[in-house]
Amino acid sequence: MGKYLVIVICAVFLFNPYFSRTASAANEIQTKASTEKTTPDVPQISQDKTINTKDAAIWQKVQKEEASNKKRYVLIAKDKRFYYYLDRKTARWIYEPYTKKEIMDVWIQLVDANKKDQPDENYSNVPDQVSYLLDHYYIRPKSRQIQFLCELEVTGQPSNTVRQNVYSIKNWEDVIPGSVEETIYNAVMATKGQLVKVSADNRSIDRQASDFIDRVFNIGL
Repeated sequence: MGKYLVIVICAVFLFNPYFSRTASAANEIQTKASTEKTTPDVPQISQDKTINTKDAAIWQKVQKEEASNKKRYVLIAKDKRFYYYLDRKTARWIYEPYTKKEIMDVWIQLVDANKKDQPDENYSNVPDQVSYLLDHYYIRPKSRQIQFLCELEVTGQPSNTVRQNVYSIKNWEDVIPGSVEETIYNAVMATKGQLVKVSADNRSIDRQASDFIDRVFNIGL
């Protein structure tokens, strides 16, 4: 009697549509859960790819900047005393303060010819343990004049604490033949077409008025 009861119950479960649908739904839920566990998170992968792409772009910019820095100081002149390198990143045309005249604003690296390991290099390659000079000048191209602003003696990396001379109309000097200033002037003039144009319009005071104040009150404007 017990065996017949078991057979009847099994038949009810097998042929009853309700129980068939329930079992099928349970199988679908189990299959879906298994699939979700094994299927990767597609949005996460996409996000990781985006991050990797950004990292690669940043890395390329860093490498490009490093290559540019290696060619920052270009050789423009040399003599028995120094090798002269122009800082191409800061060399520019500006307006002379309180005038409409364009002048050149340049930083020049001077490397002792007796200390330099590779004197024929087109670009500066000074070892960290070797010192050099870094000079800042304004240059009047038409009147052949130069104004010294500061000089740093550098070993390794320059410090940003230097104090520069304030511009003054009285500080313009004629270039003396055979001087270091003449070498710098001639070399910069030869590369003046490559200097960056900068709109530094400081013409808020009339030229004659500023010169008068400078002469009478000994004030450099």
